[in-house]
Amino acid sequence: MTSIIQQAIDEAYLGSLGPGSSPTLSSQYTRQNTSYSGCDIRAIVNVPGGEPKIIANIHTLSYSIHREKYAVTPHGYTYPKGFVRGRRSLAGTMVFSVFDRHALWDISKQKAKIDRSSGERAFSLLGDQMIPFDIACIFINEQGRQSKLNLYGIELVDEGMVMSVNDIYTESTHVFRARDIDILMPGDNPLMESTPWVPGMTYTFDSQTNSVIVT
Repeated sequence: MTSIIQQAIDEAYLGSLGPGSSPTLSSQYTRQNTSYSGCDIRAIVNVPGGEPKIIANIHTLSYSIHREKYAVTPHGYTYPKGFVRGRRSLAGTMVFSVFDRHALWDISKQKAKIDRSSGERAFSLLGDQMIPFDIACIFINEQGRQSKLNLYGIELVDEGMVMSVNDIYTESTHVFRARDIDILMPGDNPLMESTPWVPGMTYTFDSQTNSVIVT
């Protein structure tokens, strides 16, 4: 049994090195991981029927996943024999810096533009009135390493803003629920290469300015 486990570990390691490679002492110490700070992340909103747009004023985005699981415990037993899986919920929070307009002003303008083009009367939208939208989080650091994370079908359910003489700037908080998520995946992942980040947009890293150029 031990030899089978070791063989599986060796095969997984060889696979991570790529075809034609073999593990060496030096390769074990030269393999690198990468990380990102909040300044390396760009959030891009994709509203159905509109154009993808970078959210420049968002400074915090968090999410959590919860799955209902119930223990199956027969009569006469203390410990469960297994668990049944129920529904899954995906929710999170977005925090925006507020300047001279609502945090989601540009996104609501896109929705109003869509309404006018379809002959409907456009109103100033509150967050909970907006149609579901997607957010693509693009990670690119100063070394040019890339990753992405996508949230799909975001519905805003709560909204609040704090204004105080004790705060040097104003921020607003939006609680959302989402339909699905693509978890954070590195740039060398085949799934990432086979799926576009945001339709119609390309991403390049400018080494001179250490910034992401979205076109």
